[in-house]
Amino acid sequence: MLFEFGGTLNSYFTSDDLRHIGYVYRMFNGEANLIPLSFYTVWLQDASTEIFYRPLIEMSFALDYLISGPNPLGYHISNFFYSYFGAIFLFFVAERLAQRFSIERARLIGYVAAFLFAVNPLHCEVTTWIIGRVDGLSTMFYLSAFYLFMRVHDKLSARPKVEFISSLVLFSCGLLSKEMTATLPLVILLYCYLSADENSFIQKIKSSAKAASPYFGVLAVYFLVRLISTGTLGGGYVGSVGEVMSSTFFDRVMQPAHIWKIACPFNEEFIPRDGTIAFLFRMIYAIFGILVIARMSLSPLRNNHFRLFLFLIGWMCLQLIPLYQVFMLTETLQGGRLLYLSTAVLSVLLAVLLIPETEAETGAGQPKYSALLCASLGLSISFISLFAWVGRINNQCWEIAGDQVKALREEVTKAVTSMPSEKRLLIAFLPQQVRGAHMFYSYYLIRALLMPPLSLKDLTDRVVVLEPRFYTHDHLIPGGVLKRKMAESRAYEVVYWSTDSSKLVHLQSPTQGEPLGILPPLSLEKLPGTVVTQASSHAPFNTDSVQFVDVDIKVVKPDLSIAKDPGTLVLQFGDKLIGSATLSDKVLAKYKPGVEFQTISFTVNEKARWFLLKQATKLRIYAGIGSPPVEILAARLSGGEKLVPTINPDTKTLKACVDGVNRPLQFPLNFNFDASNIEGAHACLFELSRPLTTFQSEHFTYRDRSPSKKSLKTWIVNSTIGSTKIDRGFFPQNACYQLRVFAITNNGQVLGTSSDPIYLGIKDRPAGEEPQ
Repeated sequence: MLFEFGGTLNSYFTSDDLRHIGYVYRMFNGEANLIPLSFYTVWLQDASTEIFYRPLIEMSFALDYLISGPNPLGYHISNFFYSYFGAIFLFFVAERLAQRFSIERARLIGYVAAFLFAVNPLHCEVTTWIIGRVDGLSTMFYLSAFYLFMRVHDKLSARPKVEFISSLVLFSCGLLSKEMTATLPLVILLYCYLSADENSFIQKIKSSAKAASPYFGVLAVYFLVRLISTGTLGGGYVGSVGEVMSSTFFDRVMQPAHIWKIACPFNEEFIPRDGTIAFLFRMIYAIFGILVIARMSLSPLRNNHFRLFLFLIGWMCLQLIPLYQVFMLTETLQGGRLLYLSTAVLSVLLAVLLIPETEAETGAGQPKYSALLCASLGLSISFISLFAWVGRINNQCWEIAGDQVKALREEVTKAVTSMPSEKRLLIAFLPQQVRGAHMFYSYYLIRALLMPPLSLKDLTDRVVVLEPRFYTHDHLIPGGVLKRKMAESRAYEVVYWSTDSSKLVHLQSPTQGEPLGILPPLSLEKLPGTVVTQASSHAPFNTDSVQFVDVDIKVVKPDLSIAKDPGTLVLQFGDKLIGSATLSDKVLAKYKPGVEFQTISFTVNEKARWFLLKQATKLRIYAGIGSPPVEILAARLSGGEKLVPTINPDTKTLKACVDGVNRPLQFPLNFNFDASNIEGAHACLFELSRPLTTFQSEHFTYRDRSPSKKSLKTWIVNSTIGSTKIDRGFFPQNACYQLRVFAITNNGQVLGTSSDPIYLGIKDRPAGEEPQ
């Protein structure tokens, strides 16, 4: 483990780590009330995106802070030992399971399972990412509680009362660390049933239920405390984040990539899928399959094996139930922490399959190590060695992410110090992740980085962002808002973070190119040997002057039978060749396969890379894989001047805060709107989002062409220019909302697109975290 994880023991904090360090700093600097608050409120007192109850995680951070302060080394050492002791307890659990189900070489099975689990490359998110201790700590408590239960239940304990009470206490600690621990009573019930000596089904059920009943009792108390503390029995991710995760669950689960990455857990940012290491994994699994077949013929599986396999598979299924909302495993192993406990079960299963039973004994009574056993041990060592090697490579992304976060703090400090006091630094966009390691997904993580103890001075009032959270995509931004901010050069210094150079890069409009308001025509050319049409302009155009690219298409063979299954049209920009561009270089739009002639509009100024280009001359357009073929008839650039209405908060009733949210100064709230630029408009339709939700999360665009089907309130003002008011009664709870406007005709038809949404914060931040 030290070989695998030792290289990152001093890597810097990243992502959620930042906020938790700031939280425990406040505990020891005048806000000691946060300690008891952690036990009777939602996690971090913030239910804006998630409702969790994990007070022991905060206590573990507090203990580390007492020892290590803002130095990440102490926190990493704690994480390392949580994982280490988790592997130790898995050894005891695996050994005891083998003994209970009468599987020979139980100790060897325990060792193999523990080593496989300890060095699994999927565990970098748990062991190296400091907040990943949520899974490391809870798994340590989970396995230790289960092991002590097995000792007491199987009558192996010399002090059964002490160990039984200790098991319940450890189970309680696991529940206070992560909700996943709630599956333990069901696992105990399954274990007791499948390992019971009774023959009667009813008797097995009764004895199993009796053995597990104290754990169900503790679970019931936990849910009661959780209900009182958080207001809900369930929890998880809420608002738009929760809705998106829940709605895409089956799509994510059914992806074959998940099984591939569990079996071959290497980060594809560092290790190619078709490289040497991938070949080694395939070779080892092929040998493993051969050995299992040989083992089943030379050392056949018995009924006890199948009962143990049934238990392990059942345990695995129970572990997956709490993941229904968040299950995800990407090519860069993001989401690996969610499968941490599941890999413990898989390690036991793998060990049982690898280690054959004793064939014979020597005269001295020692086991005869057959060729099959030697081969199995050799393969086990190969597995463990490959895992450790790959894990060390995987860990590099966390070291890189930590270096990026530290460099960002230094760059922001330097930039703010050199700016005039009346000017603010606007960070247009930040990476959500770098090479698979989490970085920034909200303003509040940046805020924590720019405050003590991680910064010498509080710089948060000098740094501004466009919106409070960046959940949609790290390349999708509110382009209209950014363009307006870029025009306010006296108030803002607009920058973005480059992960290539680890520097803040200024983002300003180019001074050359077509005059403002004049966009060149595009000529079309079919690229030879491809399905790609290239649209070119005679002169470079400024990308920040273009909001939309409209494309006229003809579906080659319209098919009404698949009209409900839309095709995908792709617009690609930038200097990269076809096939090598990331999603950041592309905009996707849907078209109807059953309609011959259509005009498709691409919203290009939502892409961060579109602004980075500054100027462009060429675009590439083609139908996506599996979509019906189309012919590109024409393409046009559009500045959107006659398509997008505007809405702005009245500064007398609302204050614009540094996190991109407007917060009330007084009620009613007043907003000025203008849709007079949109031809045919007679009125305006206003939409207020539900609490904790964002409009862009529905269709992953800031420029909707139709109203939301999930808005909280809608109302019409029979004017294209004027003001509208919102009273306090519009908001059912303290939370963050969005407001936007559409231009409509006299019969209610929407014209153009939605305006840029305005964020409204109604007492939406925890006490002590209110932005300026």
